[in-house]
Amino acid sequence: MLLPAAATALMAATGGCQRAGQADRPKGNTATANGRGQEEALNIYQDLDDSFFGIRTRVAGEQEYPDYYGGSYIDDYGGLVILATDTSNEIISDLQQRAKSTNFRVEKCEFSFNELSALNKQLGEKFKAIGKLREKLGWESVGIVIDANKVCIFLNDCTPGRIAEFNQLVYDSPMLTYRELKPIKPDVMQMPKPATNSGRHHAGRQQ
Repeated sequence: MLLPAAATALMAATGGCQRAGQADRPKGNTATANGRGQEEALNIYQDLDDSFFGIRTRVAGEQEYPDYYGGSYIDDYGGLVILATDTSNEIISDLQQRAKSTNFRVEKCEFSFNELSALNKQLGEKFKAIGKLREKLGWESVGIVIDANKVCIFLNDCTPGRIAEFNQLVYDSPMLTYRELKPIKPDVMQMPKPATNSGRHHAGRQQ
């Protein structure tokens, strides 16, 4: 489940090149069964996020978080998971005070949310700037995958060869993961053909 401060981030399972959407589907009736847990997790997250507000700085309209903070998400069981590059007792105690709760899980991650956001912005600018190369690579989108602690490159043909080509021509980093996303084609309304003005009419299909 996406959290308000990371609405543009995408949740996915780690590893491999998967079709977009496969790993995100809840198992069974998880969303309904854990409604209360999710509500509590959202409240805890809100307190955590509010605690960051005082130390955030705004640079060109962006929000900056503590260097240890890797992001947060709600798992399939409705529990809040907080990622941190440092999971020492000092950091966990700090998170508990900020969240005003101990009812969450802390998992160690490699990259901070600030690092992921900076790379996501950089690649977003590249995405806009390299139109022809983007089409050649089949690069459909880019976004942060919170629970994978990665920036995700969405390709319409997510093969090892295409990934290697992307790494060579655009960017290569251990902070990247890749998923397959087919382009969305808008429906084209089929307008009826005008009848031929031949002076004759037929009750059946027009010829």
